[in-house]
Amino acid sequence: MISTAVELKKLNGRFYVFNRRVSIQMELNESGYRIIRAIQETKNIKAAFEEIQKEYEIEKADFADFVDNLKRLCIVVENNSTNKPLNWTVEWDITNGCNLRCKHCMVSSSAPLPDELSTQQAFDLIDQLSESEFKIIVFSGGEPLSRKDFPEILKYAYKKGFYTKLLTNASLIDDSMAKLLAENDILFCQISLDGSDTETFGKIRGKGVFEKVVQGLKNLKKYGLNFGATMVVTSDNYMKIEETLQLAISLGASSFAAGQLQIVGRALNTGIQPPPFREKEFEFDKIMRQMGQKYQDKIIVRNYIDTVLNRKELGEKGYLVSSCSRIDQGISIFPDGTITFCKGFYGKCDAMLVDNKSNFSLGRFPQDSISTVLKKRNKYNFNIVDNSSVCQKCFVSELCLGGCPAEHFIKNGDFVVSEGQCDYKDELLELKANV
Repeated sequence: MISTAVELKKLNGRFYVFNRRVSIQMELNESGYRIIRAIQETKNIKAAFEEIQKEYEIEKADFADFVDNLKRLCIVVENNSTNKPLNWTVEWDITNGCNLRCKHCMVSSSAPLPDELSTQQAFDLIDQLSESEFKIIVFSGGEPLSRKDFPEILKYAYKKGFYTKLLTNASLIDDSMAKLLAENDILFCQISLDGSDTETFGKIRGKGVFEKVVQGLKNLKKYGLNFGATMVVTSDNYMKIEETLQLAISLGASSFAAGQLQIVGRALNTGIQPPPFREKEFEFDKIMRQMGQKYQDKIIVRNYIDTVLNRKELGEKGYLVSSCSRIDQGISIFPDGTITFCKGFYGKCDAMLVDNKSNFSLGRFPQDSISTVLKKRNKYNFNIVDNSSVCQKCFVSELCLGGCPAEHFIKNGDFVVSEGQCDYKDELLELKANV
């Protein structure tokens, strides 16, 4: 059957499938869209094939291959519920190097680190991730495209059967790079788009970058690649949110997300400031939700409110849902091979000058194998509500599920919420009353 976490959408004449359980967004052709719809309607693979044959000339083997891919992406499932963490996504910062010096960079990317994994070590890591049945590698950084052997690493991941995503500033996506991404079936590209014009964009990411990014997105569109845009909202660009959303639509993006600036990393020293509504996160999210409704036939607009409600809905359907979907689904790997639950346990703590980063580490590759790291990961319980008497007494905990474990650790040295430490209650009380 089709997972109850799956949603089909048609945007600007293009077809997409979203798996909300594992944050998958994939573009389909019309026949692929109809196959998923047929499986949804018939709840039977054989019956769906018979229905599709009435509309399309499709070989049984090709249909079976497509369904196998849907199973690998947890779109077609035997059982909707799951009560254990998934070996699903690896977010891998393959380099600290970056061709830009953005004022708000969380990890202060600049030059590559001296002890980054070599090409061969990267191949060995991919081998072990494959043996542990991970499905998706998200290449990040730094700027992953600034690493000279990125094409080799991408090709190797593709050869090993991984689905891949790319988090990039897009300024290095020339025609040949876009072609490479297409040839290796990149699943999704997440692009940084912090303004709708040269002046606004340049204040944050540097002069002349806007034009390179726009051309990069045009190159992605030329090769039919699926991409979404993300915007960090600051005092320099908050008045341009809707214009940036409109630009993303015009360039062919399938999704858009905007989040407010966090004063960590390079932002501690560059003087960049958050927008004037920084302390009114709920009001900001309501605005983003309204934009999503306004442009619902053109693009998916991500917002915190819908994320919270989606997580609550999945929990009600029997899925394992902790306070953080990243922890449920995978691990994060840093350029030097350090492995942790997610970037928050490493990048945020480093930026805030918290001592002893090893507290947040599950190990370091190649000294520690992936199987050893996963055994350590699976010992942790991030069901914060069950472990916190504060959350158990709070009637909005069904929405936040205890909040971000990394933020709690930074503030009080523990994963759970202590008295007076909750940043979510007032905001979620309003959400509970209004949504």
